[in-house]
Amino acid sequence: MFQKKMYTAITFALALIVAAPAIAGRITTEEKSVNLNDEKEAFVEIDFGIGDLLIAQGNPDKLAFVKGSYDPRYFDYKFDYKKKHKSGDLYFDVSTLKGKWSDLNGVDNEWSLEFTSKIPLDLAMDIGAAKCDLNLGGLMISRLDLEIGAADCKISFDEPNKCDLKKLLIDAGASSVYIDKLGNARFELLDFDGSVGSYDIDFSGEFDFDAEADISVGLGSIDIVIPSDVGVRLYTDDSFLSSIDFPKKKFRRIDTGFYESRNWDDAKGHLELDVEIGLGSVDIHIER
Repeated sequence: MFQKKMYTAITFALALIVAAPAIAGRITTEEKSVNLNDEKEAFVEIDFGIGDLLIAQGNPDKLAFVKGSYDPRYFDYKFDYKKKHKSGDLYFDVSTLKGKWSDLNGVDNEWSLEFTSKIPLDLAMDIGAAKCDLNLGGLMISRLDLEIGAADCKISFDEPNKCDLKKLLIDAGASSVYIDKLGNARFELLDFDGSVGSYDIDFSGEFDFDAEADISVGLGSIDIVIPSDVGVRLYTDDSFLSSIDFPKKKFRRIDTGFYESRNWDDAKGHLELDVEIGLGSVDIHIER
């Protein structure tokens, strides 16, 4: 009886060993790269439906490097690059195959994109039910347009942006969005439109420039952190349906719904902040 059980256990173990490579073999790894030649700028469009996405600074002599690990039974991707004169157009798309949405629990779909820091990038992204980490510090981001669905998304500028960011447009749905060290982005205009999610915007960094931020939130909540050495003009309409909280001792009231921080005249960097809130809440913190 013991020998029979031992034989069965060994047979089962061998079956697992044989089956493991077959299961692992279903995961495909892809790599694509584009060398930087004489391009002076690049337009990047990314559509990412579901999975894990990382964007970061890469080899400066490669305009883009893409690496992915995915199951081709459930996912498909497209990668296309065209160069016209001295401008590049890159398109990257990851989507689920038809009829596979209900079978995606635990299925691998992980991608990373690295970009050069030598030329300005005009970046447009549509992110679905994904987890994404956009570490844009040290790059040259001239424009950033984000459509965020039911995603968990972190956007960070750990290093200063190497050019002025003309427009930063974010349309966030039922998502969690955290923007860190936005003061390093050197943005001119931030337009943030949130619906029912939870959002955090931290303006810390080398904020020694003048900028505008229009922030609108529907049913969600948003926490805003502003460094104490940045001058702020705050425009808001605090209705009985919404809640906005900010340290009023650090501001002087100029007019109805218009406040100016007491350090406005002496500050090196200035932020004109227009906040519109529906049924949600806004908390503004002034921190060293």
